[in-house]
Amino acid sequence: MTNRIRSQIASMTYRETKKENDYRRSRTRTLIQLGGMVSLSGLASLIDIQEGDDLQFDIESKDKAAILLGGLSELVMMLESYPELKEKWLQKGINILKTREYRRLYPRSKSNR
Repeated sequence: MTNRIRSQIASMTYRETKKENDYRRSRTRTLIQLGGMVSLSGLASLIDIQEGDDLQFDIESKDKAAILLGGLSELVMMLESYPELKEKWLQKGINILKTREYRRLYPRSKSNR
């Protein structure tokens, strides 16, 4: 094999590996953001999922994960049946995010409590 062919193969392999790594990074970022939204919504605490719980292997946490998954699947069914909910949920989500950002920018001082 010539050096040129080896170089082309290495270049193609590098581009393919980079593409796969970029996809994995963006997928991981999305999954982390989804987890943050579940936490921000209060749903995780409502079903007693604590940060650090192993939702895959711990028996008690598996039940909590099953509750969460069942509830989320109910939301999917609701949205399929009532697509107008999407706009309502959008506005509610925007309000939650704006409130969160406001609180982050303007935290209450101890004297204001």
